[in-house]
Amino acid sequence: MTIILDATGLTAAAGQLSGSAGLHTPAVAEPPGLDLTSVSAVAQINAASSALATLLNHGSALREVGGLAVAGTALMLQGQDDANASSILNGGAGSGPATSAPTIPSVPHPDVPVIPSVPTAPAPLPGEAHSQALYGGPGSSSLHQFADQWANHAQQLRRQAETIINAGHAIDASWDDGHQRAGANTREHAAWLDSMGDEAEKLSRHARTVAQGFDTAKANTPSPHEFAQAHQDLQAAMQRFAATKGANAAEVQMRTQDIAHKQTQATTAMADYHTQVAEGSLSSATESLKTAPPIAKGGGSGNADPGGRNTPGVQAVDYKPGDEHHYAPIIRGPNGLGPANTPGGPRWVELGDGTGNWVRQDELPGLQILKPGAPGPATVYDGHGNPVPWVELGKGSGAWVPQSAFPKAQFLPPGALGQYGWDEYLPHSGIWLPSKDLKIDPLDPSPPTGAVLPA
Repeated sequence: MTIILDATGLTAAAGQLSGSAGLHTPAVAEPPGLDLTSVSAVAQINAASSALATLLNHGSALREVGGLAVAGTALMLQGQDDANASSILNGGAGSGPATSAPTIPSVPHPDVPVIPSVPTAPAPLPGEAHSQALYGGPGSSSLHQFADQWANHAQQLRRQAETIINAGHAIDASWDDGHQRAGANTREHAAWLDSMGDEAEKLSRHARTVAQGFDTAKANTPSPHEFAQAHQDLQAAMQRFAATKGANAAEVQMRTQDIAHKQTQATTAMADYHTQVAEGSLSSATESLKTAPPIAKGGGSGNADPGGRNTPGVQAVDYKPGDEHHYAPIIRGPNGLGPANTPGGPRWVELGDGTGNWVRQDELPGLQILKPGAPGPATVYDGHGNPVPWVELGKGSGAWVPQSAFPKAQFLPPGALGQYGWDEYLPHSGIWLPSKDLKIDPLDPSPPTGAVLPA
């Protein structure tokens, strides 16, 4: 086929990638009050802000590396064309590459902060203590500023995603050899960047929800001054009660009920505030946050064919060979029952005693079920004498399979985030598969909508 090369266009696209890289500083809010709900909600918000900024900085580094790779490829391919043209003019055959591709640096996996959860209930304190905590803080202005910052950033990320999509189109228009993946990788990265805009907007909305919830709770809670005045009024009434031998008993009862009513007002306001915060909690944010897909493969040797699939730096994600899809495990929770073993149907096996995670018996070749917490199986070797690593399907489950059972997987530490376009085979297993390769089992009697049921 005819190879299309526009080195100028390719270099311009590389500039768009490199020019989009920048440092993302996380917005930081301060708790609006001294109460446990405000403190824990803002701790969660700030952790999510830090996690999002960490992922965005990782994505920036990948775009910078991608820009270097595309620019280096343009230089190398143009050099080869020039060398071939010169050789032909001089009566010789086309030569090899005149310029070697640069070695592309690797980008380490990001260390994403853990997003803590919010307590299930507010602190068990009397209403007057809640009042002191709500009125003792600086108020919600910091949260509103935080929300504004991430809302603006969400718009910037979406505009940036459009720029990166255009860079991907420009790469394809400037370089067509029938199989280069640089343009497709760039557009996939742009889709991730757009999804990060959604995450930024989600974080902004949640910060605004916490701020508004706090403002409402504070407005519905009697102030410490009002509590102090109510106690003074009751004390004065009690003194008159003693002096008049109970002549103002009705007043004492009214003052006592007034304090009790204020206590109830404060307790109810705090409970409503906590419920609002908990319902909009970011605890599940870790499931939707994904690392950016790379545009270029770092650490290339720089010796590959510039027109082929092995062109340094601008390759597809380096998947291992293998094309088998996997059915997602059927997850029923601890001690949950799996599907029935019916005549003519698949046999089902539990991935560890009492885990409630079930798969077809033929789904995982080489599966071994050992005692929970026991060391892994003895080392096995492939046909070339190389050891085959074992991976445990959930820490302490006792269910072990050879890594070769997941030929396309990425193996990350349990709890680490997989990249955009990948899903975890089993929650907290650290085994990540391309989303298109993880299918809901058609025999799952109650399949989740678009995802694996949570463990």
